[in-house]
Amino acid sequence: MASGEWYDELAAAVAEARQAYLLTRDPRVRADLARATADTLHLAARALGDQRLEQAADLFGRAAREPYRCTPAPTRYGYALRRAARVHALDAARRRRPDPLVAVLHLLAALIDLVQTIAEMLQAQHCAAQSAAARNAADRLTAVRAALGQPRPSASARPRPKSAAALAAGDFPAGAAVTRRRTRGDSQPVAQPIRPAQRQGPGTERGPRL
Repeated sequence: MASGEWYDELAAAVAEARQAYLLTRDPRVRADLARATADTLHLAARALGDQRLEQAADLFGRAAREPYRCTPAPTRYGYALRRAARVHALDAARRRRPDPLVAVLHLLAALIDLVQTIAEMLQAQHCAAQSAAARNAADRLTAVRAALGQPRPSASARPRPKSAAALAAGDFPAGAAVTRRRTRGDSQPVAQPIRPAQRQGPGTERGPRL
């Protein structure tokens, strides 16, 4: 299976976890999904080898931490997300080729949506410290995605400077006749268009009037 397909499958699992988090009213499911999201962020950071993602995962880990260090009971929703993340991590460890950028950006977008959703729910539950940690993690993920999505300028992509002839041709319509004259104090010739002579119809030749 291509590496891009693994990213797509993990992004789909993240989107399903977000939908389950929104629809459920069971606090145990939400707590387990938050912990599974933290695990997914850590696995994605290790698979991509990005220290900035590891920092975002650490920030979100504070948001997913339960009071009194209680570990939430596992649920099938959290299991599905963890399984998809582990499969992706194992596949990334076997690969020796660069990851497709479009697939990485798609996965990061899904993770940002999930983290922001959890931050909003924590804020609604008046968990200020956890909500702030989740929002900081979402901001860090957004910055990483923006940095990865910026194209790098290459020598072949840089615009070549136009020649003087090309610049002059762009200033005047194609095929227009121009004449050059010098004015006092001007060191460069000034181009002026020649107006075409007006055609006279037959029998309208002007001559001396009697």
